[in-house]
Amino acid sequence: MEVDSRRQSSPTLNDDDDALKGDETHASPVFPTIPPRFSTLAIWFYGFSSAMLSTFFLVFYVLIGALIKSLPTIAWDVWSWCQFKDPGRFRPFYEEEMERKHLDTGKLVCDIGYYASRVGLECDEVKTETEDGFILTMQHIVDRRPGATPSKSIRALIIWLTVDKYPVLLLHGLLQASGTFCVNDDSSLAFYLCKSGYDVWMGNNRAYFKPEHKTLKPSDPKFWAWNLQEMASLDLPAMVSFVCQKTHHEKVSPVRTPLI
Repeated sequence: MEVDSRRQSSPTLNDDDDALKGDETHASPVFPTIPPRFSTLAIWFYGFSSAMLSTFFLVFYVLIGALIKSLPTIAWDVWSWCQFKDPGRFRPFYEEEMERKHLDTGKLVCDIGYYASRVGLECDEVKTETEDGFILTMQHIVDRRPGATPSKSIRALIIWLTVDKYPVLLLHGLLQASGTFCVNDDSSLAFYLCKSGYDVWMGNNRAYFKPEHKTLKPSDPKFWAWNLQEMASLDLPAMVSFVCQKTHHEKVSPVRTPLI
């Protein structure tokens, strides 16, 4: 009762509240403070000053800072050139790079089988299907050279023992493909593991070079209605299950590169 009587006796308080509510610059717990309206001259002034400060920061701090940080490298390069020496001679794997410098690097093709044949291996391309109907393309690196260890080697001790190669599933990062593991000849991870006695499989996420779906076409917007969550929850289990089924192993060792 006292509060109502006080409000009725003080009409100016209500008027002040209404004025504050109508004022756009008044801060409220729900909406942030809105700056007052500026004149055209003030807007041009603030825009010009912010552009000048941004340019000054870019030139002085970024470019000049990068130049100062590069001075030791530039001095070392100039000193090495004056001595007719390679500035990168102390770089890791420098000798190996020089040995491979004159090797035939071959042509750049979108065919893992081509790179596998360069090191005496073969590549079998297989496909598997996800729960939402996407067709995933996978590659199986196989060593069929004479004397190579097959996928199942039988050794006689007292009884016949069947020893399987352990399966390894190589998974590429974001915006990549399985060819990431196959472009460095014998130093490629896929070929190195295969020659070391592992059963190497390589997976590709949906939307490979030739995206496929059981019912949808790439022109259908539903074909692209997915994100990283589907790649992790649907693509990965489908590839792991396929490798386990083909190799008759309960487990497989996944090797994934960083996402980016």
